[in-house]
Amino acid sequence: MSDHYESTYLGQVLQAISQLGNALCGGRSDVSISARIGQKKCKNWYWRYANWLVDLTFYPVDGPDHCYRAWQKDADESYAAKGGVLMLIPLTVLYTTVCYVLLPITWTVGNLAMYVLQSMGKVNKVKG
Repeated sequence: MSDHYESTYLGQVLQAISQLGNALCGGRSDVSISARIGQKKCKNWYWRYANWLVDLTFYPVDGPDHCYRAWQKDADESYAAKGGVLMLIPLTVLYTTVCYVLLPITWTVGNLAMYVLQSMGKVNKVKG
């Protein structure tokens, strides 16, 4: 998440939930799911798909490269996961469920915010 969102109470709660989810799926408790995905995105198709889905979900509210930026903020962390490949099953269920629930919400909120900013003259309308 961007620094602005992490400074809010809601942003901190969402970060904590993501870290809890990562810990429950064999990852470290101080690393978010997004950072874990961002760190591994070049490994194979599984991580590239995870990166694509999470980035798509959070694009309207956090901009491009959500997972990569999350990883860069925690680049000094250890990303060693426990449980091996079997822990990818609950991780996959967790991030896909969350993303498919949040995707329409984040895109609706993002579009509504853009509409409000455009109507206030704060952002130029896109022509096309």
